[in-house]
Amino acid sequence: MKQDNVSRDIKNVKIVLGNGFDLFCGLKTSYKDYFSSPFTRYGYLNKWIGGQATKYESDPKSANDNPHGLAPIPEDIRHINCWDVYFVMVSDQMIRPLWCGVETEMLNSLIKRDTDVTNDYKPHWENVWEYINKEKPGNHKPGSIILGQFLVAKAGGRIPKTKEDFYEFLLKQLREFENNFARFITYQHVEWNGMSTRFNKAYIRNARMLLEQLCDPSEIASIGCFNYGFTPEAEFYEKCKFVNGNFLNPIFGIDSVFDPSDPRYIFTKTNRRIEWTMRGGESPAAGEFDNVVAFGHSLNSHDYNYFFPILDKLEMTDFSSNKKLIIAYSIYDETESGNIKKRIRHALYSLFSAYADYCGKKDPTRLLDSLTTQGRVLTFEVTNTSTKCEDLLEGVNPWLSDYSESDIAERWEKYVEFGKNFAR
Repeated sequence: MKQDNVSRDIKNVKIVLGNGFDLFCGLKTSYKDYFSSPFTRYGYLNKWIGGQATKYESDPKSANDNPHGLAPIPEDIRHINCWDVYFVMVSDQMIRPLWCGVETEMLNSLIKRDTDVTNDYKPHWENVWEYINKEKPGNHKPGSIILGQFLVAKAGGRIPKTKEDFYEFLLKQLREFENNFARFITYQHVEWNGMSTRFNKAYIRNARMLLEQLCDPSEIASIGCFNYGFTPEAEFYEKCKFVNGNFLNPIFGIDSVFDPSDPRYIFTKTNRRIEWTMRGGESPAAGEFDNVVAFGHSLNSHDYNYFFPILDKLEMTDFSSNKKLIIAYSIYDETESGNIKKRIRHALYSLFSAYADYCGKKDPTRLLDSLTTQGRVLTFEVTNTSTKCEDLLEGVNPWLSDYSESDIAERWEKYVEFGKNFAR
């Protein structure tokens, strides 16, 4: 089958979209974009952390003995949370424009200890817990000391009594981080003030052109979207299920590496998705489909819990089946063409190796060998037809006013209504 016909001839298709979809369509929604946007105060936090580091180095004993010894914060602390401080401390790792960057760092922060790294200013939550409870005095690295002091200040001077309370507090802090990210995503699609509303029309056009490349729109059975916003055109929006929350409630999480009895289990995507549905969110059920086209997703291990059921539905261990998985991609940087294709091949191998192991296959590599030979796992490159999007964030100061969840919901309602009548 020729590459340009790979996705046009398949029927009853489930589309799976990662952040690469938004980036291809012109939205600046990578973590790198967020960290450099006015929705974060990372410039200020970098300066503040530097001052705290100087304080620690001049008097390490005082800092070690006093979780309440934080220097006053001149900025409004309610706009800064513990995860903001953590991500600033690992900011050299946050420059890659991949969605999975934050979730990888979340996992590292939860499973590693200070002794696992050489960087004195890269903290880990188990060490922060020990510091604020004055366990192992004199043995804590500066990063965990600074983060622990901030956590106590953010908690109003109260130290969580149990480890369960400690991680529950961190989960609430994560929701603050997610809420700020939700506002950031909303501003990529729609910008408003008291008098007018602007919609990102170029993105809507780009999204349609890309979806039409991925498959015949009439054959789309459902769309699984890992982004928190999506094109408002009714033809597509009504088929969309948000996998990790939506513009009101984004979900950041890790793979299920903890037993449910572990207090850190609350950060797993499985737990967080259940939590979301209990708050009224829709479950991203797989639905009925015969083929899958994925675009813009890194296929990272944090989302294997989503992809494994899809591979089950595709009957990937039944060699008499003819259901297909197609990975579509774009060459977003011609100088990196070889590396982009290599990463896709490696990601596919890793996914199917883990899936084969999950299915109990003795030789995991043979599963992908067989499926590619059958033409059931395919790749194809999309053509870059996107037009430039207007930057709705230009000149925005999001901290001048606070917008409630109901305000954001109202703007998205207008956005979706606009999409129903949007002319190509």
